[in-house]
Amino acid sequence: MRRLFFLFNGDIKTAERAQDCDNVRPHFRLANKITAALEDAINDTIKWNEDQTNIEFEEDLELSI
Repeated sequence: MRRLFFLFNGDIKTAERAQDCDNVRPHFRLANKITAALEDAINDTIKWNEDQTNIEFEEDLELSI
């Protein structure tokens, strides 16, 4: 099974849940939007190379979020 990980950064969390923290909430929402756009692109535009060790995409790839 192929696995692909993207790490996102945010801010100092001051509440139990990211969605409830004024510092982290905007970063959390943006990360969710980027993740959804990446999932769509992986199905359409981003492909694994032949030996499945790297991803390939056009240099001018733009994601709509």
